[in-house]
Amino acid sequence: MPFTPFHMGLGLAAKAVAPRLISLQVFGLAQVAMDIEPAIGMAMGKDVLHGWTHTLWGAVPIAVACVVTWRALEGRRIWRWTFERLRIESLWVTSFFGVWSHVLLDALIHRDMGSTRALLPGIGDIFYSHEVVEIACLVAASVGLLTLGVRLGVKAPLEAIWSNLRDPVAWFRKPL
Repeated sequence: MPFTPFHMGLGLAAKAVAPRLISLQVFGLAQVAMDIEPAIGMAMGKDVLHGWTHTLWGAVPIAVACVVTWRALEGRRIWRWTFERLRIESLWVTSFFGVWSHVLLDALIHRDMGSTRALLPGIGDIFYSHEVVEIACLVAASVGLLTLGVRLGVKAPLEAIWSNLRDPVAWFRKPL
């Protein structure tokens, strides 16, 4: 599975189920953090891309690093993005959901994750194609977005998107 975007489908679905508990920003941070090891492996031309971080126990330090990083950046603004202040339980739940869902999705596809697959009940020796898992992630994202749209009301998010698209010059203005 390519880096991160398809993994966000589960994050959107989880946000729809528990909007006050799941932070999409922290979930995205966890996805990017998990993909650092495979990115380094690709850059170095290694055959095995998913090492210790793509195990259930190896993902724990990644989740902790996400929590520590977020706490250090909380309330700060970098370019046009502010790191929102989160309740500590939301931060921990989202970080662990992010890294463990990432391990699960990658274990469904990648053959170099045999030790992790052995720990996951019901998977066995069945490998799914990238396309099947990517479509499942897109379906999860669609259901999540639809549910969030209904829950939060569609008008306000669409107006925010439209105002940003209408004024692309504002993307490059420095915040006051």
